[in-house]
Amino acid sequence: MNSQLNKSDNTKHSNSNWIEERKNGIGLTDSFLMDSSNNEIGEIMSSFDTHGFAVIKGDKGYGLIDKQLKVVLDCSYIFKDNICGPNFAYLVVQKNGCYGLINEIGKIVVPCQYPGFASFSNADNNNLLDRGFLCITDGNKYGLIEIANSNQYLLNCVYDRIVFHSNKQYIWQDFLYADDNRYIVGYSAKSCTVFDVLSRQFFIINELVYNIEVIFNNHIIAISKYSKTDDTLKYKILSIENGITMNEKEYDGLATLDGKYIQVRQGENWGIFDLSENKEIIPCQYFHGEKQSGYSVHFCPDFMIKPNEELILVLNDGLWGYINKSNNLVIDCIYEKARPFSDGMAAVYQHFYWRFINSDGEFVGGKYIEVLDFKEGMAGVKEFDKWGYINKYGIQIIPSRFSEAKSFAEGLAPVAFKNKWGYINEMNETVIPFRYQWAYPFNDGIASVNDYGGNGHIDKNGKWIDYEEYKQDNNTYHNYEAERWDALTDGMEGDYPGSGVDYDLLGF
Repeated sequence: MNSQLNKSDNTKHSNSNWIEERKNGIGLTDSFLMDSSNNEIGEIMSSFDTHGFAVIKGDKGYGLIDKQLKVVLDCSYIFKDNICGPNFAYLVVQKNGCYGLINEIGKIVVPCQYPGFASFSNADNNNLLDRGFLCITDGNKYGLIEIANSNQYLLNCVYDRIVFHSNKQYIWQDFLYADDNRYIVGYSAKSCTVFDVLSRQFFIINELVYNIEVIFNNHIIAISKYSKTDDTLKYKILSIENGITMNEKEYDGLATLDGKYIQVRQGENWGIFDLSENKEIIPCQYFHGEKQSGYSVHFCPDFMIKPNEELILVLNDGLWGYINKSNNLVIDCIYEKARPFSDGMAAVYQHFYWRFINSDGEFVGGKYIEVLDFKEGMAGVKEFDKWGYINKYGIQIIPSRFSEAKSFAEGLAPVAFKNKWGYINEMNETVIPFRYQWAYPFNDGIASVNDYGGNGHIDKNGKWIDYEEYKQDNNTYHNYEAERWDALTDGMEGDYPGSGVDYDLLGF
């Protein structure tokens, strides 16, 4: 047991602690720590751990010593069999009936003044601890403290559960983790309290039958409740100012966060809510909600407006057009299919061909079988059976010679030549050779590809990289594969592409 202890100091020294070994009467040897005056400090109970500490037992409890036989924690604690936290960096201790935490260097970081800690086998509690917070319990209810300021409660023990709120499953990919570490929510039977970690603000939501779904950075909250009447979920958007609920609006469905806008549904029709202005800018009178066989969710069409665009895609009497943010018609609803404006241009379908229009409704370029949206000043267009690219003046910059193509991103576009994918730049130069089964656009310097042997990620030099290491080193969490579309409608989600839904029927 004591083979790892430093026994080179077995003799008494005038200015240091030392070890005395004794027979325990049954043929075994125990080790005792002695001070320089030959007084017993305590019995050594363990080998040194990975942090360089050993447990010592004294008359009043347990403590810790380091490898220099120095007492770093006096023998007055009860050690609970509960090592927790990031890399098991904390040890739970008890003193005078109350609980505290010791860190990996033997320092008390939470004084023994709390009734108890919530179980660390619970993922939510470990998630809080990993971010510097500790869930307290009195055996019935839960509270919260912050380890950096551990002498006072952030939330008193009045809650049924306390969690870091996560928006992962509902937020558009560019904002996938935007609020994941920002808000802590305490739920009770009567209300819930939200703590904003960044602004240090608290606000209370007194909506007994609602659950929090999404918290946006500007303290606009989407909450949901189950309606027994029609077996669906209802949604309410709340605006919180200085901890007080200022405005609220109820909807039957929410969909797709795209920067500053979300789509909202009342009945079967959709409108737009501006998160920055905290108001509904387009009433729920467009886009009749579709239901596909086998789905209970109301799918809404592709997003009507992008954050930096002024015009909004709408559907009226089966034809598509564009309105402005004041709900005034700017481009007549005359197109059989259409897409939202992107890069100041919009793709519209009429008389068997796709074309592009500018914000004045004027045609730019020619007629095409298929098109991609404008990105980085260029758009992919398909003539006959080949793809090329045009600029905003309608001039073909890259000839139509590719069997498949995707939009430019970060100066490169994935294209297929003779059924193999590679990447070209805006000068039509091959930057990464044609050798993949499929390839997606670059995002934050990384792209997802398949080389016929399996999926992986490459950098802009075509070099294979470790995705997890890259994600961590660059502090980025984007989805580098297919784009994702989520809907908070009837409690379900809808994803595209690859979800099995025929989106052509929905106006894509």
